[in-house]
Parts: sequence; C-alpha cells; structure tokens
Amino acid sequence: MEFHNVTYNETIFQRAVLIYGRVSSAALADATVLVHSDGFPTLEFPCVDGFFKALCILQPGLNNLRFQLQEQPDIVQHLALTYQKQSHLPPLHLAILVAKDSTFAIDTPHDKHRQTITDAIEKLRFNAYMWQAFTAEQMRRNGFGRRSFTIHEELIEETISQRLGGTPQETARVFVVPTKEPLSELRRWDLAQQKSGSSSGSDDSDDSEVSRPDLYSIFLDALRGYGAPFDKPCHVAGLILDSHWEPKKNAILAHAALGGSGGDISLGMFGSHLTHAWPSCFEDLIESLEDDTPNDPTATANDNGECQTSFKAFCIGSGAFLHEVGHSYTLTHTPSGIMSRGFNHFNRSFNSRDPYIGLRPITMHLEDGSHWHRLDCVRLRFHPDLRLPSDPELVISPESPSIQLSNDSLFIASESPIMLIEWYIEPDVADYEDLSDTLPLTYEIHNIEDKIRHLASSRRDPSRKIKVEVTAINQQHASISDLEGFLRDSIMVLDGKRFGKSVPVGEGKSFGTRDSDFTIWFDEDPLVRINVFADTYVNGIEFCFGSMRTVFAGHARGTKKTLNLPANATIQRIDVNSGWWIDGFQILFSNGFRSEWFGTAGARHSLVCPPNAVVAGIYGGAADNIDKLGIIYSL
Repeated sequence: MEFHNVTYNETIFQRAVLIYGRVSSAALADATVLVHSDGFPTLEFPCVDGFFKALCILQPGLNNLRFQLQEQPDIVQHLALTYQKQSHLPPLHLAILVAKDSTFAIDTPHDKHRQTITDAIEKLRFNAYMWQAFTAEQMRRNGFGRRSFTIHEELIEETISQRLGGTPQETARVFVVPTKEPLSELRRWDLAQQKSGSSSGSDDSDDSEVSRPDLYSIFLDALRGYGAPFDKPCHVAGLILDSHWEPKKNAILAHAALGGSGGDISLGMFGSHLTHAWPSCFEDLIESLEDDTPNDPTATANDNGECQTSFKAFCIGSGAFLHEVGHSYTLTHTPSGIMSRGFNHFNRSFNSRDPYIGLRPITMHLEDGSHWHRLDCVRLRFHPDLRLPSDPELVISPESPSIQLSNDSLFIASESPIMLIEWYIEPDVADYEDLSDTLPLTYEIHNIEDKIRHLASSRRDPSRKIKVEVTAINQQHASISDLEGFLRDSIMVLDGKRFGKSVPVGEGKSFGTRDSDFTIWFDEDPLVRINVFADTYVNGIEFCFGSMRTVFAGHARGTKKTLNLPANATIQRIDVNSGWWIDGFQILFSNGFRSEWFGTAGARHSLVCPPNAVVAGIYGGAADNIDKLGIIYSL
C-alpha cells in the first residue's frame, strides 16, 4: 500500500485531510481500506482497481493513522501526521438562517425520513470539513502547500461520526440565526432565483413596496442582529433553512446562490433545497457520493436541470454552495473548476468510483471540473485567512494597483506585490499571467496593441469588450474595462506633444445635476494653490494659478482647506479614497512633501505616472461631489 499525496511525519494545518493511495496487489484491487486512529472511530473507504481516497479527521498533535485492508488484515501501512491547529487565523463561520415562523424542516424525498434543522446542522458541519480538505488538497497540487481556511470550532457534541455517540469534541459550530422575516417574506415569488418565466421579470410582489430587501440583505441583517461572532469582520457560509421546491409554480422559493462581501461580513449563501442529498457523517459519506436514485420532482428540486439523481443533488448542493463561499474569499468565475460549473463532478474528489463511470477508477486526473482553477489557487495563496507558519512576511499596503499607458506598453505599479494579470473577452477570462513566483511591484506589458489584436482574433462577437485586470496580494485590483476604447481615448496630442490620460478613479455616480467635466493643465501659467471644499466627501476644488486665474470644479460646500504648492516641486502622485465619488485625496510631491488628507482619509487608489513621465495636468468630473479624478502626463 502506498500514499500518493502525503508523506510520513508531515505537518497538517487543518482538521480534515484527503489522503489518496493505492493497493499494489491485483487480487485485492477492489478491497475496502480501513483507517484506524486514536480518538476517532474506524473509517471505511472503497478501492477501485487498487485506488482509494480517504477523508480523515485529525486530532491536535501527533496522529498515528493505520491503514488496513479489510479483506486481508495483515496488509497494514502506518502514517504519522501532526495536526498543528491555527487558532489565530480568522475562521469560516457556519450559519443557518431561519424564518421567525419556520417549520424547521427541509425538503426531503418521499422515500426518506423527514429531515429537520438537526439534520441540516449535521450536514453543514460535515460538508464544511469536506470543503476544507478539498481546498487543502487543491492548494497542495498547485505548489502552494496544503493550506485551507480554518473553521470556527467549539467543544460541543460531535456528529461527524455516528459511532462517537455525541461525545463532546472540538468541532465545527453551526450558528442558527433567526430573522425577523416570516416564511411568507422569504418565500416571495420575486425573490426566487430559479423560477419558471423568471426571465420575463414577472412576480407576485406588490409593486408599491419597492424597498423590500432581497435574501442576501435579509441574511446580512440577521447576522448583524445576532451579535458575536458576526459583529466584526468575518467570513460566513450561510444556509437558508426555509428554501422550498414548489412544483406547481416550478420555482425554488427562499433560495439564492450568491457570494461576496456585504461590508464587514463576507457571505457565501445557498438554499437548503438540495441538503437532503448531503452526507451528515462518515457512515453515509460513500452512499451519498454514489446514490443514483432518480430525483422525484414532486418532492425535491432538480436545480438547474442538473440534479437528475441523488448524488448529483449532492454535487450541485454542496459544490455550488462552495462556489458561493469562494466568491466570499474574492474568487471570480474561471474557465474551469468550482468557480465555473465544475462542481457537477464534486463527488469525484472524495471517492475512487463514480456511478456514471462504472468500474474505471477515478484518479486525480479524472476528477474533471472538481478543482480550484489556478487563478483561484493564486488568490487563495495570498488570502490572509489561509496563511501557513512558513509564509514569509510581505509588505502589504491598502492601495489598489494602477495601470497607465506608456507609449506602446501598459505600465503597472502597486504598493503591494502584484500576483495576477487577467485578460477578459467580457465576461470570460481569455488569458492570464501568473506572477505569484516573482511578485513584482512594477510590471510592464509591452506591445499592448499586438496583445489586443491577438485577443480580438478569437472574439466571435465584436461587441464583447476586451478587459485587463490586475490584482495585488492585498486582494485589491485595478482594471480597464474597455481596453480598445482606453487606447483610443487616452492619447492626447497638444502642440505636437503627446500626452497620456490615466485610468480615472471614482465611478462618476454622485447625485445631482452634472457639471461639465474639467481638465486642468500645468503649463506656462503655474498652479500655485489649491482650495479644497470637503466634509465626508470632496465637494469642490478650486485651482489657483500664478496669473491670478482660477478654475472651479464642483461646489463650495463643506470645510475649506488651502494647499499652497511647494516651490520648485512637481506633483508625483495622488492617493485617492474613492467609490461612487471621491471621498478624499492626498498629493505627494517630488521633494517628498505630502499634503494633508482632504475629505475622508484612507488610500485605495494611486494616480501615478509611468517611468520618466511628468504630471502635466489633472482631469475629472463633478455633480453634487467631485466624482472622478485622473492625471494627465507627458509621453
């Protein structure tokens, strides 16, 4: 017996670990592998043509695992693993949202016992450990070490093995989070993400109630109202208990597959309509992965038409939920894998056989879409919640990278190391550059027009825009959403001289009547003073020149502050805090002088020239506030 993905005396940093191996004896190729360990019941896993996959649970400290063949007990292989718990890392929290008048039950096939919130808690707990082990294995395969998210654990009744009999252990805590909303509100037709005729926009809601919240907002509000541990920045995998398949309406009510960040809470959310097919413990793991019982559409949903059998309902229910949790960890849609629709084969990562494959063993190379794409792994490698003790300390700044045109190149600069450059033919990733080995602070993409022509040659629909996005290890990114339009519009020729316009910051979405966009040139009439009118946001800027000429943008509202520009110094960089509009900015000069922060401090973006260029002007736009800002520089 040999192991393919783990070594003797290896240190593991998460409780759940996937171990792949093979039995060399042809006579025992379809045997059963027993895994014995101290402090945990014996586990059983099937072999197919000698290959096996074992999901194991570790205890803190040294674990002496013993792998034994059930059919030939004298064949034994020992494996020592040390589990080093990383309690200092922010964990993934598990939560179940319940309506104030919930029935505390989930959709269940007619031939199974009625499943309740107790089953949902046990299933979410067990599947979270499957996600943890899967992620660690994927990171290992990509050369980033066996790293994964930790899970919030407490000393409570253990349910991941029936043989433990409820013995208290340090295991995943599942928080039951009540909402003030009744079932009738959660199960509103217009909130259903999958319903017949949804593309038409028809619903049963009262058109006069335009401010009623969506499911994601309802979940976030319930988490905030619950208190600790959701009263500080956190990641949450949230299950909606009261999801319900309504066959007469052909709709899954109280379900939405969504993931992202809602302020301090990063939430990946999914409905419970497929939870009936998930394993709740080791004793029903293999059965859940192989159960090809046809779906009964009178009782349970066939989500997206891909849950024709019970094990497919597991793949979609657990795998697509992990997809949404991935979004909460900054992952985006990728060409393949879990962040595409690769979760259709999620069962293959945990079992050496598949009902649709027959006797053929499911080796690592046959797991198909059940993987984290390389782009996912690079993002997770530098996510602060997945650090390993051996990771070097890196200098991380809060700013986003900047992208500027420099003649025939794109010049990228960042205060934090750059890890990814992605090229899109919207909305799909078409190509990428993985910089995780070198992590530069500056990077130049030469012959940018050739790159655009290459991407355009594979674009069937010319209306699809070519986009470039740069991501640094602080998880901040910068992008040019229409690269062809940017190259066309960012070059200016004035008196025979060529100038470039930076990618502006601020989304130009402040309220009120839009004023004219402004452009301020630093030419023979030198800029000597800037008056800034700001409170929480930057409302107006007055530019004062040596000739006594002034140019005003925005409104003279808020506190007025004056910046006298230092003599014999040029603007080197402008740090900007912005979203829909400009919240604040600070100017840095070539002599090292920094202005104070105008408006709200906290740099998110930097406006900086390419090498050997000089800031020649500033441009932007305004309505009620200054809501767009960029620089003009010589080429």
